[in-house]
Amino acid sequence: MKLDNQSIQLLNIFESLTNASVKDCFTEDSKVIFVVNTG
Repeated sequence: MKLDNQSIQLLNIFESLTNASVKDCFTEDSKVIFVVNTG
């Protein structure tokens, strides 16, 4: 998994808002999709 700077920033914001642990993050069209651990 190789993330650019913007993806890392979005990942950090998502994790801080949701307390979910992100496994992967990618963009599709104008959407950002986060893959998180179960639980």
